Amino acid sequence: MAGPFLRRLGAWVGGFDAGLSNRRLRGFRPARAHVNALLAAAGPDMNARARYLVRNNGYAQGALDSWAANTVGTGVKPSSLIAAPARKAALQRLWQDWTDEADAEGVTDFYGLQRRIAREFFLTGECFVRLRARRPGDGLTVPLQLQCLPSEMLPIGRTEVLGGGRAIRQGIEFDAVGRRVAYHFHRRHPGDPTEPGLAGETVRVPAEDVLHIVDPVESGQLRGVSRFAPAIVKLFLLDQYDDAELDRKKVAAMYAMFITSNDPDAAPLEGELGDQVAPGQIVRLDPGEDMKVADPADSGATYEPFQYRTLLQVSAALGIPYAQLSQDMVKANYSNARTALMEFRPAAQDGARADEEDDEDDDGRAADRDAGRRAEP
Repeated sequence: MAGPFLRRLGAWVGGFDAGLSNRRLRGFRPARAHVNALLAAAGPDMNARARYLVRNNGYAQGALDSWAANTVGTGVKPSSLIAAPARKAALQRLWQDWTDEADAEGVTDFYGLQRRIAREFFLTGECFVRLRARRPGDGLTVPLQLQCLPSEMLPIGRTEVLGGGRAIRQGIEFDAVGRRVAYHFHRRHPGDPTEPGLAGETVRVPAEDVLHIVDPVESGQLRGVSRFAPAIVKLFLLDQYDDAELDRKKVAAMYAMFITSNDPDAAPLEGELGDQVAPGQIVRLDPGEDMKVADPADSGATYEPFQYRTLLQVSAALGIPYAQLSQDMVKANYSNARTALMEFRPAAQDGARADEEDDEDDDGRAADRDAGRRAEP
């Protein structure tokens, strides 16, 4: 009973305009659900649309490549603190040999994995890296490889109650006190029918064997949010607008002139109009006929400003400088381009974090375990 009264009282006395339901905000009723519920409902479609845009939209592809390049650069590399030169050189050689074998799929190296992780993080807001221990007989320099798993490999719709106080929430298994103990991955990508069998099967992987690269911006958030989320609508509609404008220009250019006649029984011209007109040609018209040159409406002076302002909004949503997003250097000079890059590069490098949950010994490190450690990807 007090709730409606307090709302009416707040509307009467004023206060925060953002909390009123006046004429300007009457239709503004955002969802009050937690981010986990919103991601469960919209996450798969949002990620699929982000991937579609990257495959088909040049601005989206450029933004993804720029962010990954500025996040990873030449790669995150360790620096040994061993003082003995011989041991330090041996360790460095061992590291270099392992980086070539690090990828469990065998298609790239350790630094290529970093770029792939950065791309996946930007696309879907998260990425999983599974630590795959190998047998000594596999012939690897170090019996360990890394397997990069996209967001779709962990079923966001899997939520169930297990015994002993355990529960699976959005594919992640928690124990009775809320610690991550396992991840339930698909054995095969749900959208890849090229791999026979294994459809719908899942495998339980202990949490100590999984790095969850995610940036949880809200308290209690379990899964990542695509960096494209605030820009998907504008990018898609801008792409449609560009296509319509291009098609309009093409159609307008096809019709050079129109011939009107007062004779209702006049036969149509044979062939296409382009076959009847040649450059510099003088055309003699029959009595009663008139010729009008096509003069289609132009987009005028509003096209460039509209594109510019829309792309500015997209660049702000993605956190990518306008010049990097559009590759438009006309509006850039050395000072503003450098300022934008100096702001962009640290933000990109700090954007990805690995949420790594390991088993802890009973040695007083429970606080670190409960808070969750963070490591660079």
